[in-house]
Amino acid sequence: HSTMARWVKEADRVVMIDGCFLICLGRILKNFIDEERIIHIDVLPLHQKFGDVFLYTDVPEAERKEVAQQVAGKVLAELK
Repeated sequence: HSTMARWVKEADRVVMIDGCFLICLGRILKNFIDEERIIHIDVLPLHQKFGDVFLYTDVPEAERKEVAQQVAGKVLAELK
């Protein structure tokens, strides 16, 4: 019933940026909308770090921000 849920349901395409080895968001989204409407970007191979880290607080904030900037650039390149 949220606005964000409505946006996802009504969108022609949905970009899912997944950074967790559990792929929880992907499994939820596939039950929410048709899979062919999902652009799934798995960022673990993009940064090749933190595959075994579950809590974001286990990685120093400066390192998280640096890797996030690198990944954002790669994601934007994939979407073009």
